[in-house]
Amino acid sequence: MEDRIIRNWIIPLAAFGTLQSKLDFPFNYEQLKQFSISGVRSQQTECSSNNEVSTFWSALSSMRETGEFFEGSVYRIDSLSKLKTRDKGQLDWGCPRLVLRLRVKVTLGAYSRYIRSTGIKGLVQNSLLFYLQNDKRCYLGLQHSCRFENRVGGLLQTNVEGSKVTAKTITDEALCFDYEAVKKTYNVFFTDDGSDDDPIPESDELTPEPIQLNLPYKDDD
Repeated sequence: MEDRIIRNWIIPLAAFGTLQSKLDFPFNYEQLKQFSISGVRSQQTECSSNNEVSTFWSALSSMRETGEFFEGSVYRIDSLSKLKTRDKGQLDWGCPRLVLRLRVKVTLGAYSRYIRSTGIKGLVQNSLLFYLQNDKRCYLGLQHSCRFENRVGGLLQTNVEGSKVTAKTITDEALCFDYEAVKKTYNVFFTDDGSDDDPIPESDELTPEPIQLNLPYKDDD
C-alpha cells in the first residue's frame, strides 16, 4: 500500500473528524471513513495495474532490443486513417495515425516467458489482457484478422519461384494501440532509432517486395 494514497484520503477524513460537530452534512464520520477505505483500495488497485502494464511494455521493448520480438512477424506499425476492430467497431480519424498491432497469443506468450526468466513481478495473461483492453489512453481495439510475416525460430519463411523469393505471411488476431500514445505514456519505442520518420504505408496487408537472388550458373558441358 502506497503512503501517498493513504495520506490523500486520511487528511480530509481527519479534518472532518475534528470538525464534524460544527458541520452539517448528510453523512457522518463512519460513513466517510468507509468511503475513504474504499477509495484507498480502488486507487491502490489502479496504481498497481498501471505499474504492471508499464512492466509489460518495458518487457516488449527489452525483447525487441535482444532480438526476441520481431517487427513484421510479432508486431507491426502502420500509418492508418481508419481501422475496423471487433470490440470498437469502425474507427475513422480523417487523417493518418500510427497504429501498433501486436499478435495476441504470440505477444502474451513471449511476455510470460520473459517475466519467468527475469523474475520480474508480472500479471497473468488474462489479467494483463483485461488491463490492456481497458487502457483508455492507448487501446484502439482487437482486430480479428491481421497479416504478419511468418517466422519460425526467428527465421523468415519464404516462397521461392524461380529466382524470386517472397516472404510468407500468416493471419492472426491483433491488439491495436495508438503508437504515439504508447510512446508518450510508457516511454518505449519500437523502431530502430526511436523515431518514426518512415512508418509503414497505410495498408492492411503486408506486401513484401520480391528478393532477387543471384544464383550460381552451372554449365553442364
